[in-house]
Amino acid sequence: MKIKHTFAVFALAATCGLPLASAATGRLPPLGENRIVGTWHVSVTLASCAGGPAHSFIALNTFHTGGTLTSTDNTPQPGNGPAQGIWEYRGLGRYSAHFQFYHFLHDGTWDGLQDIYQETTMDWRGNAFTSSIHAIALNKDGSVRGEVCGTSQGVRVPIDSNP
Repeated sequence: MKIKHTFAVFALAATCGLPLASAATGRLPPLGENRIVGTWHVSVTLASCAGGPAHSFIALNTFHTGGTLTSTDNTPQPGNGPAQGIWEYRGLGRYSAHFQFYHFLHDGTWDGLQDIYQETTMDWRGNAFTSSIHAIALNKDGSVRGEVCGTSQGVRVPIDSNP
């Protein structure tokens, strides 16, 4: 009876487009859309799209299987909350992401929303990426406060401490 269940799992995995090794080991496919899945250390540099001084910070981005993502960064609180969003595979190691976070004033008052668009290209090894970023700062009423543009570089967080 257990053999029939095992074959059913493999048949379901094959039907869904997963290689048998992935079903058996629980690992994601080495290529394709899920290659970005995981947690990344990200260095971000942003400036006004019209020009001006740049601001840099670091973040942790987690891309989840199925197309969602979460992000948090090291900007002082209460500046912003954690970001949540979606991502999509565009082929040939390229991804698009759209995520948002709430912005707060120093007294903790909600001040609006940051709307971020990111175009990402992953390296051939799947352990680093570069991105172009366009972000729109929105007031509480949805009107545009400003826009920033920039870049980021990400490095995958390894499962062990000796990558």
